[in-house]
Amino acid sequence: MCLLGASAAHADGPNLLWGGPPGTPCGGIYSGLYVGGELGGGSMRTRATGDAGSIAANDKGFTIGEYSGYNYQCGDALIGVESEFSYFGAETRSGCDGCGEAFHSSMNWFSSLRGRVGVVADDNILLFATGGLAYSTVEHEFSDPFAPGGPFSRSDSDTKLGWTVGGGFEMFLRDNWALRADALFVDLGSDGQNFSFGSCDGGPCNVHVTWDDSFWVTRIGLTYLFNAGSAPPIPEYAPEYSVK
Repeated sequence: MCLLGASAAHADGPNLLWGGPPGTPCGGIYSGLYVGGELGGGSMRTRATGDAGSIAANDKGFTIGEYSGYNYQCGDALIGVESEFSYFGAETRSGCDGCGEAFHSSMNWFSSLRGRVGVVADDNILLFATGGLAYSTVEHEFSDPFAPGGPFSRSDSDTKLGWTVGGGFEMFLRDNWALRADALFVDLGSDGQNFSFGSCDGGPCNVHVTWDDSFWVTRIGLTYLFNAGSAPPIPEYAPEYSVK
């Protein structure tokens, strides 16, 4: 009877230590704080809509940045929160055939604050989905060399708030390091601008332009997991014994 009691206590010990229900110990290589860096590429898309219709343009760009966050792993399930700041250089240019109007959008960086949910497979591979808030400073420019009253050009720069969604995976390598790959789609929403120039029918010419900006990026990176070296091993539960 004493041996049976000791075996039961040994089987439940990891569960009591990490706070999970019986049979599902919490903690693991992906639990706790982490930081990392990544690089890759993507494509920006801008649609400019005016009184005469809309024009869309795309441009590819390079991205590099850093991320940090916190995970809570329990068994094979994981939830967490992550923030990032990345350089992303892209600009789009489009024009109106025959009228001279030109539209230009550019951005140099973006940031996000996202939640993560995932599942750990084969003890060392994390598959995750992510989504949350994103923001960036985008510069818009409208120009027309044939505008009434002479060539016209105006630009405006605003920080835009939007949303992002994506996913990826991480593969634990050794010590505290993991290899990572992910992809994000970011929609920065719409904003409108009014432009006044020249003279039309005795008054200024007014043009209203609505800009819709979005982009996607794919990256590879390297993650440092602060608690990976102290994560508990997955317990091997003792088989049940019956007393004859």
